[in-house]
Amino acid sequence: MSLPQAMSQLSGTVTIGTGGMYSTIGAALNEINAYGLSGHVIFELEAGVYNESIYLSNITDLTKDSTLTFRSTDGPSAAIIRSLNNNPTNALVSLINCPFITFDGIRFVIEQQNIWFVEATGCHNFELNNCTFSEPLLSSTSFGNAGLVSVTESNHVYIDSTEIPRRLYVNNDTLVVVTDSEIRRGHYSQSSITHTVFASNCDSLYISNSIISEYSIGGHAQTAEIINCDVAGIGLPGNAPQSGILIKDNYVQGFIRINTGKVINNTVTNPHASSACIWINNGDSCIVDRNVVYPRMEKGIYAPIGSGLITNNMVLDTWDNTYVFDRNGIDVAGDFYVSHNSVFMNNVTVDNEAAGIKILGDSEVVINNIVYIEHPIATSLNVTTGNTFTSENNILMNASGPLASMLGTLFYTLQQWNASSSQDNLSIAISPSFIGHDDLHLTSSSGILLAGYSDSVVYDIDSEVRQVTTHVGADQVFNVSLFNENKSSLQLFPNPTNDYFFIDGLVDNGTETTIKIYKITGEEVERIEDYDTNTPILLPYKGIYIVRIDQGTGEEIILKVSRPY
Repeated sequence: MSLPQAMSQLSGTVTIGTGGMYSTIGAALNEINAYGLSGHVIFELEAGVYNESIYLSNITDLTKDSTLTFRSTDGPSAAIIRSLNNNPTNALVSLINCPFITFDGIRFVIEQQNIWFVEATGCHNFELNNCTFSEPLLSSTSFGNAGLVSVTESNHVYIDSTEIPRRLYVNNDTLVVVTDSEIRRGHYSQSSITHTVFASNCDSLYISNSIISEYSIGGHAQTAEIINCDVAGIGLPGNAPQSGILIKDNYVQGFIRINTGKVINNTVTNPHASSACIWINNGDSCIVDRNVVYPRMEKGIYAPIGSGLITNNMVLDTWDNTYVFDRNGIDVAGDFYVSHNSVFMNNVTVDNEAAGIKILGDSEVVINNIVYIEHPIATSLNVTTGNTFTSENNILMNASGPLASMLGTLFYTLQQWNASSSQDNLSIAISPSFIGHDDLHLTSSSGILLAGYSDSVVYDIDSEVRQVTTHVGADQVFNVSLFNENKSSLQLFPNPTNDYFFIDGLVDNGTETTIKIYKITGEEVERIEDYDTNTPILLPYKGIYIVRIDQGTGEEIILKVSRPY
């Protein structure tokens, strides 16, 4: 530990408090402003309340080899930095062009109006770890703009295990990472502020294992991942590149709206009007897969333009209200492949264009879905403008009204719909065996095993592997194990492989053997008919692959093989 000396740079661990080398934070900062710092400096704050603000500007000594950390000596929240009415700046912590600064285990308290918690500009590698922010004396009418944490024009921003009671604003930052934190908008009185977390023109935004409450995550990030969060909404419709957005494993009490990317395994309940639960705004090659959606005011899944896959989703619309416009379970237009979804609508107030699945009728493909409606005017399928779509191998059923609609004409039976549209010739009209109106898993396979269209949807909504004769809808009832090497006499070798692999254990039983190889995402990459048991199979790229082996017995063997390099 280096003791502070006059006319010398600070270095090492420096204690601050009544028994420390400096009695106040300001006194230690004066030394930095006057003489700079050398090496890594840690300000150890003794337990207590520090009625002062922090202001640093243009400290050129701060680098990756010379950092500054504010740390609570006696554990999280023992050291409290509190604003007073004589605060000379607009923020409790104001940093300008000061990189490599970390706050660890500090509690920040605001007790005056119009004071931000943190305003950091040009502060690369800025970190908040295990911090808390509070404003106990402020109400919805008294705090004005107080409570904002703002980090702008900074290359790397890291927030971990931190509670922010108002709002996080990041702007023109290269990388923003938020983990294991809670951010609330609180009683923000400004109606123009609609996001709890707002990322403006950021390159990369990563939020995981966090709670973002009351209002949404919004902004324009080029790349973003929101994973395993409890969030009030996600709106990232910016100019993101293809597959640049991943929304996965979240519980969303609002909406998800993106331009393009992947929306996977989320539970979404949207109580708001004029917004779909999942809205793909204008993107190509999107994936909406394995989500459970509870629309309350409008659409469940909405993709008005673009292309992609909408697979393995459950949409349950059973909530009655007076908002009747466009209550569609799945509403798409463009080159979307809609397969293996389960949609249920019951006892909802809707207009006469509402449907379980609504398509423009241009080039959409609708196969292997279950759409069950109980309503006098809604339909299971509604085609609005075109007739160049494909619809096949579905369960389409309305127990209380018309089955389908095309260009304004209603069809009450599947036969009428077949004759007019030349579609759904392999589809059936029955009541599916759902567990219940709030759970669209299937209770049995009776009446719902449909032969015909097979596709590359390898998994069901529970990430279980589908069988040879797959069930339509999101749920596969009887599933094989994902990786069943121990249950089969067949083996893939070498595994892992650098290029080729063989199948050991195949026996010539007089029938043709078909090999189908899929990426882990479900995309079929190769199909080999009448496979010769001695022929090596090439994996052209690194990755994990699913190999489905059909020896003509009616049951496939499903194995895994990987190519790491």
